[in-house]
Amino acid sequence: KGFKPAIHLVIADLNNYALMHFCLTKSYQVRELLIEDIVRVSRPFDGVQIDFEAVSPGDAGEFYDFLKNLREKLGKEKMLSIAVPARRRFVVDAYQYQMIAPHVDRVIIMAYDQHWSTSQPGPVASLSWCREVAIYAKSVIPTEKIVMGLPLYGRAWQDKKLHRAVRHHQVEEILSSKKKKIMRNQNTGPRFEYTEQVNITVYYDDEASIMEKLDAYKNEQINAVSF
Repeated sequence: KGFKPAIHLVIADLNNYALMHFCLTKSYQVRELLIEDIVRVSRPFDGVQIDFEAVSPGDAGEFYDFLKNLREKLGKEKMLSIAVPARRRFVVDAYQYQMIAPHVDRVIIMAYDQHWSTSQPGPVASLSWCREVAIYAKSVIPTEKIVMGLPLYGRAWQDKKLHRAVRHHQVEEILSSKKKKIMRNQNTGPRFEYTEQVNITVYYDDEASIMEKLDAYKNEQINAVSF
């Protein structure tokens, strides 16, 4: 209907701390090459988003300099945004909101993973937690730069961790309680099978819970979200 979407180039690294150190540390003489490549590759796009999730606290200063240099080289016609982890208070790491915000046009706060795959069961992003994240963000980032990330996924937890190492006395206890027959193979050795009941808890968002988060952000005068 005549609407032209803006398409941004995303540059991401999610877990390689060594690579991030190598790319961001100016003395390795790689950072300027990376910035030149990003500027060149982003020419057909409306903007660039940086999603570097593996920057160590010791590389914080280099990271902020990288963002500053990239902002200067991109030119005013392109938007520069960055994805940052959710925070409810100041944290000494490489994602200090007040240090990042001056160098970018939008700060996309990944307001999810309040609970994660290896944590205790709980919501991916509870309403009260999202409000706290938004309130802290507003205290250190200009409101017009804030974009609140919303999850479009849930997470399931089981109440028993069934993959484990078992000592001989544990094997004997299982055999005794389950009354199972041992099957033997000359090559693989003895084994047995039994059935275990597992309870699964699933936390997720639906239309109503997403609307509640949207209303909460709107009440905080934050008018931009991302999925």
